Amino acid sequence: MTVAEIIIDQIHTLDKMALFAWGTSKALSIPEIDGEHLGGVKLLIQNNPNILEKATIEITLNGSDLYDIKISSLKKVYFNEKDWFCGDLVAVIDQVIG
Repeated sequence: MTVAEIIIDQIHTLDKMALFAWGTSKALSIPEIDGEHLGGVKLLIQNNPNILEKATIEITLNGSDLYDIKISSLKKVYFNEKDWFCGDLVAVIDQVIG
């Protein structure tokens, strides 16, 4: 399994409807970048009532075995924080985009 598949599986385990509720239209794998992260997933978001433009959620696995989360659009960065536990992924993203 890739890191992207593992993250998607972890999100589904926490909340089976989360990706649908966020308005996820596509999930793309983020390759590993040496010294930055071990890979991740980029979720394309549209039709979300709290974020009126198309946006992305980037979840990457860092070297501490924790997740870095960035939620942004072309116009604005809504959230950019590091070192989140797996069990916090859905709650953190829900707080930002609903």
